[in-house]
Amino acid sequence: MGAVNADPKVLRELAAELRRAAKELIEFAERNIKTEISGWEDAHAHQFSAIMKKMRALVMSPGDRLYECSDRIDNMADKLEAYKRAKF
Repeated sequence: MGAVNADPKVLRELAAELRRAAKELIEFAERNIKTEISGWEDAHAHQFSAIMKKMRALVMSPGDRLYECSDRIDNMADKLEAYKRAKF
């Protein structure tokens, strides 16, 4: 059986990059997807608000998923470090 030839540092860098991308995506959605227009209070305004809230959630969803993936990658880096420290 061959040796594990991966670097936990690379995995941690990948996880950090995923977290950065997720943060940027979520901040973009929060800043740029407006869910309300001030001074507009009719039925169309409520429809617009509902649609934009769904759109914001759809844009933010991948960001949440990236955070989940970064946590799993950090966990994998921890396990890899433990494996490399093990004496067989």
